[in-house]
Amino acid sequence: MTVYLFLIVTLIMFAPVANINRRVYLFSSLFVIWIIMSLRGYMVGNDTLTYVQLYPQIAQQDLTVGFFKQMIGGRFEFGFILLVKFLYFFTPNPRLLIIVVVTVEILALAYFLENLSCDIPLSLILFVTMNFMGLSMSAMRQCLAMGLGMVAIVYLLKNYNWQFFLIIFIAGSFHKAAFVLLILYPMYKMTISFKTLALWLSIFVVAYLTFGTWFSVVTQQVTSYTNYGMLNNTGDSSSLGIILKIIELVIIIAFCILAPWPKKTEVRIGVDYGLNTWQFFLLMLGISIGMSFLALKFSQISRISIFFEIVILVLVPRTISLFKNVSTKFICSTIVVCSAVLYFYVIQIYRPEWYGIVPYVF
Repeated sequence: MTVYLFLIVTLIMFAPVANINRRVYLFSSLFVIWIIMSLRGYMVGNDTLTYVQLYPQIAQQDLTVGFFKQMIGGRFEFGFILLVKFLYFFTPNPRLLIIVVVTVEILALAYFLENLSCDIPLSLILFVTMNFMGLSMSAMRQCLAMGLGMVAIVYLLKNYNWQFFLIIFIAGSFHKAAFVLLILYPMYKMTISFKTLALWLSIFVVAYLTFGTWFSVVTQQVTSYTNYGMLNNTGDSSSLGIILKIIELVIIIAFCILAPWPKKTEVRIGVDYGLNTWQFFLLMLGISIGMSFLALKFSQISRISIFFEIVILVLVPRTISLFKNVSTKFICSTIVVCSAVLYFYVIQIYRPEWYGIVPYVF
């Protein structure tokens, strides 16, 4: 746990640098995070060792079966196999795969925060303490897809429509769950209103009540999920983690709603984004809550919700910035940081198996 304490303390101690030069703080901090993630031991992260062991096998997989057949029926997606084949051509050492995957996510995170975070230190502290970093050190393909998903969100807000769809397609070629981000396009185009919220609530209620029917169809069509469909995913540990996530998201949404709201402006992209973007991010967290309830039926769905939860990194700092009183901002930031750090350490101490990042070794 020492390395994570060092990282959190470093992010806090050097936070004043961000007031002088955002980019210097952002890239120097991300470089430290990059070192910790990319040079981790093979036993750090629940899935790391699996990818390391399968690295040569994945490199030998046949891609002549075709893109769509591989995407639907293969254990690993077409894009990920292609990446492994390319890297294996240079070296059979799986360390290169870890370094490349981490580098892509770190660069994507830098782009995401540079465009949307009004408080880089707080965003990075949340990245570590809310276990986005922990998940990234375990779920390698999802790490790639999540990073590209952050870029896609920025493209969507900039109205780069074809670039948005292209990035989602690439992300989906690494982890098919990333295709769920396609729903962001109609979400973004909708006017946030009571009718919109009622529509999404109705969708998730129907999905929850009819889960057994449609999920069996999905597992039959997407053969790589067939074994998942036969698993018992309602264990106490999984359910506890999902319930904690729901509580966490409800608290964040409540805090944002009770805090001052941003003004309605035409500018939707930028660190001082307006009401429309702020509401859009809140709706994304609402979608994540809905998916978390579905995850109580099948725990793997909780990994899909992470694609929507990533906006926590920019939504919480933006909400705190809306308080006019400097003392209030400081108090809110302190409470958020202390709560997030406590949340991180409680999970890593009492449920280390959820992410497998403790103990940490280089």
